[in-house]
Amino acid sequence: MAQAPEDIASNFLFWNIPAHPNFPEELHGTPVVIPVAVHSGAIEDGERLIQPLHDLGDPVLDLSGPMPYTAVQASYGSPNYDRLVELKTKYDPTNLFRLNQNIPPAK
Repeated sequence: MAQAPEDIASNFLFWNIPAHPNFPEELHGTPVVIPVAVHSGAIEDGERLIQPLHDLGDPVLDLSGPMPYTAVQASYGSPNYDRLVELKTKYDPTNLFRLNQNIPPAK
């Protein structure tokens, strides 16, 4: 990430696959690492930039692909997102810290 452009953010989640019908039963309870990346530029640039994550191995579930920014925001869940906006408004009302996964303060 040291050489990554400012329009991409990434993270890794450490998780156990839940016993849920969306996941193969034989994988329930399996510990996994989930690489997560968000790119706010051109789709072609984003696909090129996240290709190294795809090259890590065969995913159990691949949710990568173009997604509207509003869908990314909605992934926080409405009560959580509203609380994040409240905190952002209180502690960063001028939106000084606006890079990566920004949540703008309320107007």
